[in-house]
Amino acid sequence: MSSRFTGHQGSVYSLIRGEGNSFYTGSGDKLVVKWNADMPDEGEVVARASDAVYGLLLLKEENILLVGQAGGGIHIISLNERAEKRLLKITHTSIFSMELSPDGKFIFVLTGDGSFYVLERGTLNQLANVKISSSKVRCMIFNADASKAYFGCGEGAVQEINMNGFSFGKRWQAHQQGFSVNALTLTPENDFILTGSRDAHINKYSLSNYKLVQSVPAHNYAIYDLAFNGDASMLASASRDKTVKIWDPESLEVMIRLEKQEADGHVNSVNKLLWLNNTDLLSAGDDRSIALWKMSV
Repeated sequence: MSSRFTGHQGSVYSLIRGEGNSFYTGSGDKLVVKWNADMPDEGEVVARASDAVYGLLLLKEENILLVGQAGGGIHIISLNERAEKRLLKITHTSIFSMELSPDGKFIFVLTGDGSFYVLERGTLNQLANVKISSSKVRCMIFNADASKAYFGCGEGAVQEINMNGFSFGKRWQAHQQGFSVNALTLTPENDFILTGSRDAHINKYSLSNYKLVQSVPAHNYAIYDLAFNGDASMLASASRDKTVKIWDPESLEVMIRLEKQEADGHVNSVNKLLWLNNTDLLSAGDDRSIALWKMSV
């Protein structure tokens, strides 16, 4: 491990990129902190929420930060004014994630009531509310041409949604029934989707026929995040088993294990990952810290 960012008093659940070498974290301590990757001792509190922070989204052009919390509200924070402009209440259940559409026009909000909500970026008006799960919805990803989106559902399924009209596409049981899909990513050629689940497996599905191509027992406990580095030469996974693993994207064989005993890693669940570039990886977890790893492979 290269450096560690400490100061949060609760589990770190959200980790997103800022401008330049900066990043933001959201925590169970209800705080949002801005960090510079080169200065781990100088975190700056930029927002205080009314509940644990699960999801963050930065609107760079407006310099506005959306803070999604466990109680269902979204705090709209002006980073220029360091002030809350609005509290948006669209659900009474947790806001797990917020994602910007590839064209930058829409915000997708993923919630604990099994729905995704679509907001218009400029006004934050609600355009759609689509129920896709009997459980929670924690992750999503868009395909290469942004014509479709894929959502990870709490019952272990992946739901395909057509972006034109938000109509339902293919749905398949990606993991064991009742074991939530917590992480999704596309392979570099955009022809396969990788899924990570509470069943601790990484599964690889063809997007041409939705068939399972490979299933890897990747961790000892739930997988919470999957992330490719910038040139897609490495795939990182984060797990409740306290480890981060680096995988060969082609073979899905482990290249590096980042754990407490050998690499001074996390001592509790690892919840989120963020690649700053091709070699520098951030990981955040229940031990209230963020670790910066510099790869040399």
